[in-house]
Amino acid sequence: MKPIVLFSFLFLFSSAHAFIISKDSIPKDTAKKNASAKTEKFRKFRMGVDYSSDNTFKGRKDTVTIPIISPSFKFTAKSGLFLKANMVHVPAPKAKKKKFFDELDAGAGWNFDFSDDWDGSISYTHYFFDSKVARLKAAVQNDANAAVGYDWNILYSRILFDYNSGNPNLTYKGKKITKRTKDFSVTFTNVHDFEFTFRHKQMLTLSPEADVLFGTQNFLAAYKGQSDTTKYQKQASAFNLTAYIFYATVSYEIKKFTFLLDPSYTIPQNLPQGESSKPYFIMSGSIYVTFKSKSKK
Repeated sequence: MKPIVLFSFLFLFSSAHAFIISKDSIPKDTAKKNASAKTEKFRKFRMGVDYSSDNTFKGRKDTVTIPIISPSFKFTAKSGLFLKANMVHVPAPKAKKKKFFDELDAGAGWNFDFSDDWDGSISYTHYFFDSKVARLKAAVQNDANAAVGYDWNILYSRILFDYNSGNPNLTYKGKKITKRTKDFSVTFTNVHDFEFTFRHKQMLTLSPEADVLFGTQNFLAAYKGQSDTTKYQKQASAFNLTAYIFYATVSYEIKKFTFLLDPSYTIPQNLPQGESSKPYFIMSGSIYVTFKSKSKK
């Protein structure tokens, strides 16, 4: 199925219903709406475990299949300011000695509303890696982004602006990469939530989503040791359409607990010469518990 046909199908599918409910964001390449507190403000603390069947970043997949297990923590104040952290564990053969957690992601940000229909966010995340880490995302050390979203009542649309700077400690085949990269990207998102409420504070949410990514790919050139290869680096530095990503998120909430499945299908675009443009499927999931206190009116 051609990307434009699939995108149109998801758009029409989500627009066929006249309600939209927002939920907490899901850890993934791109940001999703995180403003379920539009009508009520809470102080929240969430902790849980996230899983992904492979390591991906900005519509690109790692060279080899690397499943990720990541405990996560997030505190959100009533004002929308938040702090978050997660550690990353990559399963490895027992014969290969490695640290149980070799990555720490620490960030802070602010989710806010302009009006009943418009909202926005800003955030910054710093990635700390063990010096021996050779995963795709290890090519990046800093991530700063800003987003603005609009609720159409039948659809939630968002545009995300992202800036990344490279990891000065990255190595390729034992050789340190001295050139520090910079990347800019823009993500357009359309998502719709179908909510089903049951007794005993149970809720099932289905969230089809379609993302379109544009940006540079200097992080990929650094990761592949191609920063000094003129043709490859020129292609990676160009600002282009880089991927279509489609999600079919299923979330089940019962009281304080949330169980989430987040399958995604990525269609890469405009890869540097020699890289595979084959579409790929990723299965992600999360289990977490949220504690919250309601603000005073």
